[in-house]
Amino acid sequence: MTKEELAGIVSKNLIRFREENHLTQEEVAELVGISTSFYANLERGKKSMSLLVLRKIADALKISTDYLLYENRADIRIQNIELLLQKQSHNFAATVEQMVRVLINGFSDDS
Repeated sequence: MTKEELAGIVSKNLIRFREENHLTQEEVAELVGISTSFYANLERGKKSMSLLVLRKIADALKISTDYLLYENRADIRIQNIELLLQKQSHNFAATVEQMVRVLINGFSDDS
């Protein structure tokens, strides 16, 4: 993979997850502590970022850094769900687990 190809993947992912979080470029930049123009250049694939900025952007978008670095993959979604649940209470995680079981049963091929 080339640097340009990776920048293209990161660019698409930045836009997608920013929009999913209903944030503007300005809002993400402010949360991360970078300029709006720098962030806009990241979304255009024109700039690269430090690991620290990568982590801050992922935190601002409430995703793992994998979501920014890789194309859409199911295993990354599972890892992100785990990341989201790590800071929650045991009771909350247990409730989410029950809800996931209900969803799996409701969408299984046997129903």
